[in-house]
Amino acid sequence: MGDDEIGLRLEQFFAHARPSLTAIRIDRIKRFFGGSSKPTYRFDLHYRAQGDDLVESLVARLTPDASLVDHSRDNEEAILAHLCRRGFTVPAIAEIVTDPSILGAPFFVMEEIAGCEASPHAIKMEPFASHRTVLGEQKWTLLGTLARYELTDEELAEFPETSAETAWQVELDKWTSAYRKHQSEPEPLVDRALRWLRDNPPPPARKLSFVHGDYRTGNFLYNRDGQVRGVLDWEMAHAGDPHEDIAWAICPTWGWPDADRPGFLIPKDEAFRIWENVSGLRIDPQALHWWSLFSTVKGIGLWTACAHNVMQGGSLNAIEFAACWFPRDLHLRLMAELLFAKVP
Repeated sequence: MGDDEIGLRLEQFFAHARPSLTAIRIDRIKRFFGGSSKPTYRFDLHYRAQGDDLVESLVARLTPDASLVDHSRDNEEAILAHLCRRGFTVPAIAEIVTDPSILGAPFFVMEEIAGCEASPHAIKMEPFASHRTVLGEQKWTLLGTLARYELTDEELAEFPETSAETAWQVELDKWTSAYRKHQSEPEPLVDRALRWLRDNPPPPARKLSFVHGDYRTGNFLYNRDGQVRGVLDWEMAHAGDPHEDIAWAICPTWGWPDADRPGFLIPKDEAFRIWENVSGLRIDPQALHWWSLFSTVKGIGLWTACAHNVMQGGSLNAIEFAACWFPRDLHLRLMAELLFAKVP
């Protein structure tokens, strides 16, 4: 379905969903082609309301039955809605649509946060580079805030299989399955890592929190004034051990070749200090080691899915082509280092 057809269908949807509006028109619709595994479109919604001509800049995100991370298809919009109510720095949800007949899959609509950049590479260049320290402080303050939230019974009910004792096993089972689904050849190193993780479980989570699942430079919007305006891409979000997000955020893949400044921002020790002060929790070195090794398995699961998608002709996305090689190679090297490292 092309952009024009998507735009026409969105016009029809808004005419039905917002009957008080007139002269509804969609323009400037364009699909984002980044690393996202869910079709995502930005557009302007023009309409007349109470005699005024108005426009909203919005983003529609489809949740198809199958994607690179199809194990979490129902979670993203629900968690975004919870976080909006808490005032967390995320785009506001405008519509949640479960009917797949409108755009070919369920979708949700959120506000567009304009005038921002998300690229992990642009953050190293001016005018953004001058703000890297304050951006790093905000990045880790937000992650600490996410861990500080006490989940309500309603929020926990969406993850009935997860407890402080089982969080590690739920995620390990999920990503083992994702890896095996797309594996094309034997990989003894990955098999050894999976055995070690299962045979050496981490300490139980000190609390369950919302886990973003892909928290790194590249998944938040920042502006020229050094402000983080919105955390994006919650498609892998779930309830779990907050160490999972820390381990993923500090993975050297996201700041290569500078392993001491995760995501090209602030030193790791400073990041940990901010996170602990904001969250009210302490980082457990043993848990962090387990989740760091787990992160390499999770990464290999993602890159193996990308490779499978490319080989099957399901993608012409340059990001997925690159993911088959560079980050996959880095995660395998990190996996080997962590497997043979001394456990704290």
